[in-house]
Amino acid sequence: MIRRLVIACSTSMALLSACLGGCVVVEGEPLDDSLGEEGDLGSARLALTGVTATWTRVGRLDNALKIAAAHNVIFALSTSFKLYRSLSGQNGTWTLEDHPAQARDIAVAGGLLYALNDNKTLWLHRDVPTRNTWIYQDTPFAAKTIGSGGSVAAVNLDDSIWVWSGPPAGSPWINVGELPGVKEVSMPRGRYWLLTDSGEIYSANEGLSDLRQLTPSLPVAAGVPMDISAARADELWVLTTAKELYKVTFTETNCSNFLDDDRDLATDALDDDCR
Repeated sequence: MIRRLVIACSTSMALLSACLGGCVVVEGEPLDDSLGEEGDLGSARLALTGVTATWTRVGRLDNALKIAAAHNVIFALSTSFKLYRSLSGQNGTWTLEDHPAQARDIAVAGGLLYALNDNKTLWLHRDVPTRNTWIYQDTPFAAKTIGSGGSVAAVNLDDSIWVWSGPPAGSPWINVGELPGVKEVSMPRGRYWLLTDSGEIYSANEGLSDLRQLTPSLPVAAGVPMDISAARADELWVLTTAKELYKVTFTETNCSNFLDDDRDLATDALDDDCR
């Protein structure tokens, strides 16, 4: 059961400005394998009326630990805590961005890249000519993960979900609910995506209402989802335990209820899926 709360809480410390484990891009191990297949694995019904979800394998990221999606780029943090970026997520397209050695999770929120350090400090990435700069933002000391979307979303050790109102640094965190077993949350405009400790994915409306499960369309060899990220409500990126990267897209199938079921900001009359 989800308990919906609205509580403002500031956990900020003094503002610091420093690099997150190094400012020079260095050589590193490849993030992906040399070759990979792409393919549409078919469609699965989302437990949300009027929508079909299509799972497409994009590539394999052997050394990936975490992913973070923006509108036109996807980032990955490797098991050796190196930061990579790609415009497509496909094999052979990943380039080394930086080596934030203390980072344990990453998120893109409002078009900006953030990292959560092993000491629970939150850092904002600034890519300037010749160097990468990380700027201290806050210390969400109870956070176990951070997620992408319109704002940074944190899941705390007690499974409560918090949204950061920043930037600027030191802005308060707002508690939006609690879901036992939740591991990660991604909050693009119009939809919440939630990943549980057991690898289940759920969709919810803003405010964590109308919780529905998304059934993965994955081969057994792909494992189960281990990380998720979304920059938009009608597209979800999933990294599995077998280090397979998938993109899930959503198609409107109910074109007579006058609703925006796939959350692409277009109701039936304006949705290309309904034409």
